[in-house]
Amino acid sequence: MNHFSIRSIAVLLSLVGAVSAGCAQGARPMSGPWHAGPNHTPGWSMMSEQERAQHHAQLQAAKTPEECQRVMDEHRRLMQRRAAERGMPMQSPPEAACPAR
Repeated sequence: MNHFSIRSIAVLLSLVGAVSAGCAQGARPMSGPWHAGPNHTPGWSMMSEQERAQHHAQLQAAKTPEECQRVMDEHRRLMQRRAAERGMPMQSPPEAACPAR
């Protein structure tokens, strides 16, 4: 069994919190001008923290606006299905995740 000190757990939690806060605010990924967050990602409120992190990582991995758009198109289809299953309207975010082509 692994044993962690209270201090190391606190440091890890603060790092996770900082990353989550950055993603929730639509943090700008390192590899391109793509954005993930409630103002950029359709269905953000229907996603788990793990899904949000995965979506953010997929956007970070996109190297071109076309790749970004493919990620967002796939994500939008998934969120539309999820909204329909829950009987909810699909909310469009106020800002685009990918730059205009």
